[in-house]
Amino acid sequence: MKEMRKKRPIFQESSEFLNILFHNIEGLKCNFNAFRRHHLTQKADVICLAETWLKNNNEINKLELDGYNLLHKTRLSSFESSHPLHSQKGGGVAIYFRKEMSIKKIDSCKHLNLEYITFEVEKNNTTIIICYRSPQQSKKEFLINLIEHLEEISIEKHIFLIGDFNENTLNNKSKTIDTKLKSLGFTNIFKDLPTTNSLTSLDYNIMKKNSLKRPSSTSSLFEQLASFGFKKVKVLGDGNCFFRAISHQLYRHEHDHSNIRSVTINYLIENMNDFAPFVDDTDSTIENYIERMSRNGTYADHLAISATAVILNKNIIIHEIGKTPLLIPGSDFIDHQVHVCYNPDLLHYDSIVCVNNESAFLSAEQVLFTS
Repeated sequence: MKEMRKKRPIFQESSEFLNILFHNIEGLKCNFNAFRRHHLTQKADVICLAETWLKNNNEINKLELDGYNLLHKTRLSSFESSHPLHSQKGGGVAIYFRKEMSIKKIDSCKHLNLEYITFEVEKNNTTIIICYRSPQQSKKEFLINLIEHLEEISIEKHIFLIGDFNENTLNNKSKTIDTKLKSLGFTNIFKDLPTTNSLTSLDYNIMKKNSLKRPSSTSSLFEQLASFGFKKVKVLGDGNCFFRAISHQLYRHEHDHSNIRSVTINYLIENMNDFAPFVDDTDSTIENYIERMSRNGTYADHLAISATAVILNKNIIIHEIGKTPLLIPGSDFIDHQVHVCYNPDLLHYDSIVCVNNESAFLSAEQVLFTS
């Protein structure tokens, strides 16, 4: 007779373990009774929920679990008022954690367009981020905000990133989020496991033993900028980000990005012979390059940046994590400066200002010159 083996329990009944339960609940209020009575609920130390669908926190007291504290964040409070998702129904994230647990909630110093709650379990120095990405939010915007938050945390501790990112890791199509998080050192515990009834894997439970590593004495761009008394101002990531960042530097808004691109293109046209030797095999000719760079949403490269600096009579100073700020010359006067930062992982530019919102400035000794 075949020996019957007892199935290994999902949760471990030991103080040495931290039992975490994740569920996309698709409506906490309407599914609360079933959730509360489920046999696994009371065995978890931490319960992470996505898509709570709560519009506000007025009814939180009706959704309490015996022995647990509750933290909740609505979609409304997660997105800026101008963001398309701000007024859309759905979304929302929550965590339940045992009352005897000591946790520390970690908030970003700026408003991120990201549905998330981050907290640290002080007992074992584990940081947990519960996160949800709506299918209506682009993967690029999601990653920009998520990575900015990870960089801001800057702690050498275990990080668990848990949530529903609406990217099926089991298909053969491009997995932008999965690929990017792997490059940052995260390991997907749900790899090759379906997490939905339709046998897709949209949910993430990924772990990183150490925080992001950078080749710098400072552990994040946030800290690197802060050492100069600067801060980053985010601009929209739509392929026009460099010109948007320059618009913000000049006018404190992004709206003139099209005009700045236009004057840059005109300068390239008027000086085609000067720029032609630097066109690579991507475009073959300066005419092809100008035609491509003229299109809305085309990422600016070194030629476009150099042309922008000259036509604006500004030295463009580019900040990048772990590197000396790079000066792209456009003016004979060192104090004619505009500052942007560049994220090579996302091919994205943002604007840089002083912490008091005044224009940033660096001396000649603080920058690296390029011809």
